[in-house]
Amino acid sequence: MLKHILEHPNTKYILMLGGILLVAFGLRARGIDYGLPQIAHMEEPFYTDAAHDLACDRDLDSSLLQLHTYVYAVATKISDELHLFSCKAPHTNNVEMLDTPPELVMIGRWVSITLAVVGIFLLYHVGRRLYSVEIGLLAALFTAVNFLHVRESQHGTPDISATTLVLGALLSYIVIAQKRAGRGHYIVAGLVTALAINTRITLVLLMFPLTFAHLTAVGLLEERNWLRLRRWFAAVLDVRVWWAALVFMATLLLANAQIWVNPVGYLRYWRDFLSLSRQGGFGNLRVDPLPAPLFYLRAIEWGSGLVLALLMALALLWLLRRRTLGDKLLISFVLPYFIVASITSVYFARYIIPILPLLGLFAARLIWEVLPQKRRAVWLTAVLVLLLAIPMQRVLRYGYLQSQTDTRTFARDWVYNNVPEGSKIAMEWHSPEIDSERYDVTFVDFYGLSVDNLDTYRQNGIEYLIVTSFTRDAEMLQPAAQLHKSTFYENLALQEELIYEIKPYSGDQPPYQIDQVLGPITYLDWFDRPGPTVQIYRIAANTDPASPG
Repeated sequence: MLKHILEHPNTKYILMLGGILLVAFGLRARGIDYGLPQIAHMEEPFYTDAAHDLACDRDLDSSLLQLHTYVYAVATKISDELHLFSCKAPHTNNVEMLDTPPELVMIGRWVSITLAVVGIFLLYHVGRRLYSVEIGLLAALFTAVNFLHVRESQHGTPDISATTLVLGALLSYIVIAQKRAGRGHYIVAGLVTALAINTRITLVLLMFPLTFAHLTAVGLLEERNWLRLRRWFAAVLDVRVWWAALVFMATLLLANAQIWVNPVGYLRYWRDFLSLSRQGGFGNLRVDPLPAPLFYLRAIEWGSGLVLALLMALALLWLLRRRTLGDKLLISFVLPYFIVASITSVYFARYIIPILPLLGLFAARLIWEVLPQKRRAVWLTAVLVLLLAIPMQRVLRYGYLQSQTDTRTFARDWVYNNVPEGSKIAMEWHSPEIDSERYDVTFVDFYGLSVDNLDTYRQNGIEYLIVTSFTRDAEMLQPAAQLHKSTFYENLALQEELIYEIKPYSGDQPPYQIDQVLGPITYLDWFDRPGPTVQIYRIAANTDPASPG
């Protein structure tokens, strides 16, 4: 029987897919415990808190209830039952984030890695259904080693689950478009689409490929049929559509539990979220000097490497000319998504991840169809070495960096060993976690220590200031605010005593990129470890109050 299995024509493809999934898992699992027991990622504790409350307290009053959080909560509950984690342990999520248990953070990261591997498996099936097994395997390989996908997979946040839901939704649309769908397939499409939108509101753009798939299934997009009013009525009144709509609406309402538990809180969350971009940046911070379209093109290069990124762009143009059924369905999501992302004023590299697997699929199709049939395996091997060298180097370097001790851990230990307990310390965002039971800690505004002047800190009895490059180097949108900020840090360096400094690099300072607050993302070879540059200043107690601050 074993011989029969090994000789089966599909066995080699199954083994290849299994190998790709193992590689994907291994690359993402390396260094997964980075930063712990401190919580260096600024968003992980919020999802940790929501999952903990859902699993242990059954609290549905959260704006962060989505697929990732639900899976996270289930994994947390299972861990509690297996005594790997105790729901009875104290858990509060305060500004310091000191009480966020590392075990909970690890659960969230394992959830992300698992969903990432599931997404790569779904991508393979998308490619196989639309094109061929070989194209599906190539697309899965490209995503398995994509640096941005690997990087985000290690965070206990929902960006990877959103990407996996996109692939699951598209797979269900493909079944519909290929006219093989019954009521159950439409129900699945409505369910997965709702979960995706619940995870990321921008995924409402999945309505484009869903609509395209249904219109294709009922024949409305065939020649001249789109002009027939009777066809349109039949498409709208199709009972499968109404079943999908019913499940879609029910899932949206149930998945967004806060809508009916605390609707005011839900609306307030979205008001505050949207207000971040009202001035054209992340609050009053400039996200990046580049406009959003160029920023996202650069982010695609960060994840895929220059050669593969260029191939993705070329493949998209190539598919726009060919326009098969599958091409149209996927492009009806990719292009609107990129356009909408490009007109927003708040943009981060992780927001482009939902379309990266599809761009990889386009590149895979172009490669497979253009390569010569004769000695294709040799040609393919050479091409893959060229395409994957850069992303693999970045992934491996990133894994190494994440396995090193964060600068904030060194800074925290230095404080504990050199600063007398009870001292008054003012610190800004992304600083090391200092135990507030041992020190009198003041957390300053989101924009850093420059929100006050040095005299104010002296008058308040502050003895030490902790500065981080993640906050110090972030540029303000208004020139006057930026001038004030840079002047403050210049005066701090001139007037006060720098008693400790640690940098994540040993050579030249890498250019600042706001995405670095979530982990190294550019100039990886310049870094020796993760984290910001941390500086600790001792404030002189008796200085002239009239001195500039």
